[in-house]
Amino acid sequence: MRRVLLVALVSLAVSCGENPYSPTASTPLPAPLPPSPQTTDNLTGTWTGSMTLTHQGRRGTLSTHAEIQHSAGIVGGLWFIATPGNDAKGRIDGHVWFVDAALHFQGIVTWESAAEGGGRCRGQTGFSGPIFDREMTWRAPTMDFGSTCAPVSDISWVMTR
Repeated sequence: MRRVLLVALVSLAVSCGENPYSPTASTPLPAPLPPSPQTTDNLTGTWTGSMTLTHQGRRGTLSTHAEIQHSAGIVGGLWFIATPGNDAKGRIDGHVWFVDAALHFQGIVTWESAAEGGGRCRGQTGFSGPIFDREMTWRAPTMDFGSTCAPVSDISWVMTR
């Protein structure tokens, strides 16, 4: 009985330490609801906008560019910071569904950029938010880069086309 309890406690402790946004996490994103016919391909294309975030206590805004593909409720694509002097880029992977007759996005955004002291910053976090005709506003509370780079927080990403 003691061994069973010990194994259960160790398993619980190990599973609590998982990163929920890790590609190896045991909890996948929820399956998307079927999209309505009028929204099947409406996100595909070029989106530009701005990402506002806090980094090391300073609030700032960066210009962004994204190429997004959307089919059958699944969204994927690439993005990059268009602000000079910043080489941040990453992937967008997620899905869209309707909530109260409005289209919403939920997914994972990865980030890779040069680290101040050399090397690369790599992180990922969950983003979500509403999508209107030609505007998307996605938010995330924080993105952690491990011990390589300082985290960013209070992220708001507004894109239009």
